[in-house]
Amino acid sequence: MQETYYLDKLYPLQDDVLAIVKGLNLNFYLTGGTALGRCYLNHRYSDDLDFFMNDSDNFKAECSTAINALKNRWTCDVAATSETFARIFLRKENLTLKVDFVNDVPRHYGKIQGFPIFHRVDSWRNILSNKLCALSRSEFKMYLSQSRRVHRGNAFKWASPKNQFLMMNYKF
Repeated sequence: MQETYYLDKLYPLQDDVLAIVKGLNLNFYLTGGTALGRCYLNHRYSDDLDFFMNDSDNFKAECSTAINALKNRWTCDVAATSETFARIFLRKENLTLKVDFVNDVPRHYGKIQGFPIFHRVDSWRNILSNKLCALSRSEFKMYLSQSRRVHRGNAFKWASPKNQFLMMNYKF
């Protein structure tokens, strides 16, 4: 049933939102769990969309453009806005989709990639770095402890960050 919900209902709504944002030629890129799950790992389903740009003076204008275009198509509740962040909830029939817009820090790791679902998708390495930065100190210690246990005495290595991320992603 869960698979049917995502594949037949929520993902088509996400795809419609992605198509509208793509058609606006804005500088947002898709990141977070949906980018990871739908573009890189196909390891889990994701319920929201995260659009980022990096330290852009045009954030508010581009955010308004995107939100207004989405309001023209669906019921839209603006839940939060600030200088660097906006959160909306789009409603279509009995579906609700959370969409975040973020003007992130200037630094970005890796290159923006193109994928069938969206033309601007964050690099998996930048997604990993953002996930690690979001961990609290105690969560990071727990992650390191779990990693060491999994490696059973082998030296802890970051040689394969993608594999490390796969291992830790059970939390996200």
